[in-house]
Amino acid sequence: MAPATTDLKTLAKRLGADLIGVTSRAKLADGPPSADPRYLLPSANSVISFAVSLLCGPCRRGRTPGLEWQSADPEIRRVG
Repeated sequence: MAPATTDLKTLAKRLGADLIGVTSRAKLADGPPSADPRYLLPSANSVISFAVSLLCGPCRRGRTPGLEWQSADPEIRRVG
């Protein structure tokens, strides 16, 4: 695994990701056109994906209608 990939996965885990994956554009070649990362970003060569469990992760039901979102990182926060 490349050092950048290892660093990225470590950072994502530290920020609360439960799962993280990195793959090359070539591995997605047999998928639909929207699976090609150049569909959204013409210069992209890789895809990074992550998942966060909403049952015990950063999302919880607030006292008012709607959701309160709060990241594991105190610098990244959206409430509303």
